[in-house]
Amino acid sequence: MPDYPLILNLEGKSAVVAGGGSVATRKIRSLVSCGARVTVICEKASNQVQEWVEKGAVIWKKRDWINTDAEGVFLIIAATDDETVNAAIAESARPNQLVCVAGNASLGNFSVPAVARRGRLTLTVSTGGASPFYAKKLRDDLSNGLKDDLEEYLDFLSLFRQQILEKHLDRGLRKKCLKNVLQPEFHNKMEQLKLLEGLDQWIQNQRDLD
Repeated sequence: MPDYPLILNLEGKSAVVAGGGSVATRKIRSLVSCGARVTVICEKASNQVQEWVEKGAVIWKKRDWINTDAEGVFLIIAATDDETVNAAIAESARPNQLVCVAGNASLGNFSVPAVARRGRLTLTVSTGGASPFYAKKLRDDLSNGLKDDLEEYLDFLSLFRQQILEKHLDRGLRKKCLKNVLQPEFHNKMEQLKLLEGLDQWIQNQRDLD
């Protein structure tokens, strides 16, 4: 059975990470960057984790995990260096909580893919646990192949889509506009500006293509 790919909005959501080593630190970095309210539970934490604590980016409970740590938490990541502890953490979670167990995805209900970000673009790669290292390699290969102006291009597409939606076009014409704006000519900045300035006429031209 294939996994279901999902993008989560974690802003303001509570997340608990058990562990303070290199793996846990990578998980924490990702959570912090997405605006989650992160609590770290471990006896010892990396320098980076301690720096986040000093800045108020995360809360550090300097002790071992106890089962009540899972109560009322949206997301749990078990990333200690003890597989038995990680398994126990997963077991303590409620059925409606998101749980990731580093190194053994089958014990949780979600896993974190290899991720690359370019502005609005989030590129993720998963091999279903077959080879996380290959997932990272493929992510890097795909990321390196992206155009340098991708971030600006996506900003243009976002603005264009917003303006199209505000015009309340019928579904067919709206779909045509959103599809036809992907023509190669609109990768050019000058063509983008011309399109936005003459958008009403361009929309009429798309209507006349029927």
